[in-house]
Amino acid sequence: MNEADLDNLCAFNYHINEGTSNARYERFRYLFPHKITLDSRWRTKKRVATLSGLKPGRVDRCPSGCCCFTGTYASLSACPYCEKPRYKSSGGPVKQFQYLPVRSQLQAMLKDKSVAKQLKYRQTCSRTTGGDDETIRDIFDSSIYHNLLEKQVVVNGQTQDHKYFSDPRDVALGISLDGVTYFSRRQHSVWPVILINYNLPPKVRTRRDRILCYGVIPGTVQNLDSYLIPLRDELNDLAKGAKTLDPWAEEWFWQHVYLILGFGDYPGISKLTRMKGHNGLHPCRFCEIVGIRPEGGKVYYVPLYRPEGSVDPANLPMRHHDRFIQQGTEVLEASTKAAAERLAKDSGIKGIPLLASLASLNFPFSFPLDFMHLIFENLIPNLVMHYTGTFKDLDCGVEDYELPKDVWSEICKAGSASGDTIPSSFGSRMPNIETERSSMTAEAWGFWSMYLAPILLRDRFSRRRYYDHFLKLVRPSVKQFLPKGGKVDRSAKSSRN
Repeated sequence: MNEADLDNLCAFNYHINEGTSNARYERFRYLFPHKITLDSRWRTKKRVATLSGLKPGRVDRCPSGCCCFTGTYASLSACPYCEKPRYKSSGGPVKQFQYLPVRSQLQAMLKDKSVAKQLKYRQTCSRTTGGDDETIRDIFDSSIYHNLLEKQVVVNGQTQDHKYFSDPRDVALGISLDGVTYFSRRQHSVWPVILINYNLPPKVRTRRDRILCYGVIPGTVQNLDSYLIPLRDELNDLAKGAKTLDPWAEEWFWQHVYLILGFGDYPGISKLTRMKGHNGLHPCRFCEIVGIRPEGGKVYYVPLYRPEGSVDPANLPMRHHDRFIQQGTEVLEASTKAAAERLAKDSGIKGIPLLASLASLNFPFSFPLDFMHLIFENLIPNLVMHYTGTFKDLDCGVEDYELPKDVWSEICKAGSASGDTIPSSFGSRMPNIETERSSMTAEAWGFWSMYLAPILLRDRFSRRRYYDHFLKLVRPSVKQFLPKGGKVDRSAKSSRN
């Protein structure tokens, strides 16, 4: 590679990593023409694609994004949902879905010596045994992973000769699906399909240059499974094994890749598991608890305490894999559409998930609740709405935890002003929750609840017990605010309320 090629690659690397626009990249070419000569972005992009060895896969899709023409739709010439044509008058497809094969991305990782070294993390990560230590430090401490270690690999009903993760170089993956908007006005959304390589250490596996992006599905999708069929097929092939070159050990080996976990927001997981979702009669993916809909309401709720009889949280009607698949099969084999809809309502399952053909997944326990959506995108914002009297038009009842409007305003102003003295290494500047609520991200809610709120909420409530209640929620992160011994000081008379 000559000096001119290196200049092109360095400039293109800066363009991608810094997220500069295409127009700015083209202007950048002419900044120092007497020093360097850069090729056009199009030509450099082609050169980088050749050098990387990453060749995207393509399948025809509906012009509106409803589905891909894969699986049962492979022979169709028009979309089964919107009826738009698949082909142009010239014979070529109107639109295509582009994705990056998993194997190519993993091979690219192996070519980087520093990354190849990090990929040995799973080999060295072992569960601490003995005593009463049941700490879950990583996915490799979980029962999901350890149960797989005892099983033979099964692909499309055929038992293979090897067990899961029997080779130190076998790769564990997790899939993430979450809808995002790419414009601030939230007019358009997409579904990025992200794969997390658990063979990497936790500190680096979620960095932008370490995650595996399979593809980006349009927000108008009607059949998500049709977009994931190429991924499902590739993962089945990789479970059998793919002959791969280890450039640093200078040897060939059979690389096996297994998808063992799925996570995302509730709508995303509902699509992956083919469930009704959080508004269904059976909204929980882990148990078959029945929802209750208030008179005149449209949403089901699942309170544990009910007039007709409370539900024991320690004895919930839990789902399990075989029953999950059985209920999905019954929906698919229903004699009529009405019967299928009735079965789906009664079980909360709309069919067999596409990824159920991957024997490494257990439905529903391979799709746990993730902390970000459960706490920082849900519980904390809802708690703030309770504090400010804006949660579903509910009042305090017999309690008195609502904060006066002027007090809440001062709390929000102080939180926003904290950015003047908190180093940027802690994260983005805190918005004013009162006036900029829409700007609050999961990161911002996490920082506010763990670091700012324990100080800002102190002595703000009418009774100390509401503050203590909040501390119990974030206690692992607020020990520095508590007296020696980690206990709340209740010596003051005002604290006894």
